[in-house]
Amino acid sequence: MFCPCGSNDQFKSCCLDIIKGYKQAQSPEQLMRSRFSAYVINDAQYIYASYSQQSQLSQSVTEIKKWASACKFIELIIHHVSPFNKYHSEHPTDLPTVQFTACYLIANKLYEMSEKSYFIKERIVKKNKTTGYTPWVYFDGDVYQHNEVGIIKRNDLCPCAKNKAKEIKQKFKRCCGR
Repeated sequence: MFCPCGSNDQFKSCCLDIIKGYKQAQSPEQLMRSRFSAYVINDAQYIYASYSQQSQLSQSVTEIKKWASACKFIELIIHHVSPFNKYHSEHPTDLPTVQFTACYLIANKLYEMSEKSYFIKERIVKKNKTTGYTPWVYFDGDVYQHNEVGIIKRNDLCPCAKNKAKEIKQKFKRCCGR
């Protein structure tokens, strides 16, 4: 099975190993892709854990799971990735960014949400002992577009990424509309 993040790699060797904790995201883009894939498989615990400690204060695993369950995530489009080798600044505009669009369905309505996300590495303290930097975490994001694109009818072509890549396109009812 290809990875939901759109990388054209196998899910296990791409995002699944990051989601399951077998390996760490090596860049903000890789973290963004794994977070999208986690939404696809509704792994709310991973999504929560991949937020910065500050961002976790305004999140809950229950709410993440509820929202992810209501959506069917169908495509991630990465528009721009900033350089990430200088991430030590505390000023948000200097943090590494990933600009993307996530496409998803709710009750056969297609939505596109575009965001500029900010990422950091943060120090973790366990029992009064600093353990160093963690892997990349999601710090914050600016949503600059969130639109309902339209209603997808059963006989419309499916708008998902895997259907777009096929030579012979499937109707929604035979693809994501099942």
